[in-house]
Amino acid sequence: MVRWSAALSECRNDPHWQRVWLQVRGAGAWRSITVVPADPRVSSLDLVCSLVAVGNQLVESPVVVADLRAVPLRYIEMAKAEVRRRVEAGELVVVAVSALDESPAALPIAKSTDGVVVGVRLQKTGLMAIRKVIKTVGAKRILGAVSLRAQST
Repeated sequence: MVRWSAALSECRNDPHWQRVWLQVRGAGAWRSITVVPADPRVSSLDLVCSLVAVGNQLVESPVVVADLRAVPLRYIEMAKAEVRRRVEAGELVVVAVSALDESPAALPIAKSTDGVVVGVRLQKTGLMAIRKVIKTVGAKRILGAVSLRAQST
């Protein structure tokens, strides 16, 4: 159902990802955030794991991944309670969800965390899709955006 890990990644020494972490961390006093992809082809889990890998090097509190991309509706409250429990235990929780159009659980999970980071693909994710995420989750909840380079197909 839900996978938790203190993720490791080759991104942890990448200056780009270090800057992204510092910008997201500096965007507000948060203990939990959700990465919401504006484009269903964006892997929120890849973005989350990269952020967590860097975060675990730069902060004293453990930073953990919550992979909630496939949480069934009937388990939303249980998943949100587990995020709260981990926050209360002193962890920073970075949540991966599916795109809002793909999962009815994504919006209530995103609204239950302290903030949202929008996942996009450079030169591929449309502005309308980004605006839709911002409008749906609420502009005040947005901490920033994280981009992936579009892979050539």
